[in-house]
Amino acid sequence: MYNRMPHNMGRRFGFFSSNTMLNWLILILIVGLIIFAVYNIVQNNKDKGEKINHYQESDYGPEKNKALDILDERYAKGEIDEDEYLRRKRTLNE
Repeated sequence: MYNRMPHNMGRRFGFFSSNTMLNWLILILIVGLIIFAVYNIVQNNKDKGEKINHYQESDYGPEKNKALDILDERYAKGEIDEDEYLRRKRTLNE
């Protein structure tokens, strides 16, 4: 019926009892996870802001960069010669 264990059975050694240490460990783990999550959110938003600003500086945004990437790739593969590459690059940069 009644629990016959003494009230302080789990706290035999004060601060160093297993229950107290476990509680502190869980608290530190939760605080660490919260700090880690906030840090990652701030970093991701900072990175997105830099990418957005980069695209806003160019006239055509990511479409222009994608076209230049495709042009560079085609030139690297040998699909177009140097004159064609330079002509198209000049056109895209105008």
